[in-house]
Amino acid sequence: MKHPCMFTLMNTHMSEAEVPVTHPIGDSISLGAALRARRKSLRLGQRDAAEIAGVSVHTLSDIETGKGNPTLETLLTLCELLGLELGLSERVPEALK
Repeated sequence: MKHPCMFTLMNTHMSEAEVPVTHPIGDSISLGAALRARRKSLRLGQRDAAEIAGVSVHTLSDIETGKGNPTLETLLTLCELLGLELGLSERVPEALK
């Protein structure tokens, strides 16, 4: 099944040569993996990231492994912490084409 919505995570310090990756919005494993990869690239430990973001280590771990269902507020807080932007792309749904 194709997901009608997509999410894009962009590093706020991306060079023009870098291309943001877009995933189906229901693809929580990809979202979590992207957040974890960025956290690790910043050499930020999970415990420190969780504390700064105001969530438990368990919650952050669940998000990063695709098991959690974070609120939009939590996602935005994590994106801010990690220097990422969360974007939604609009497109015409298949059913309306």
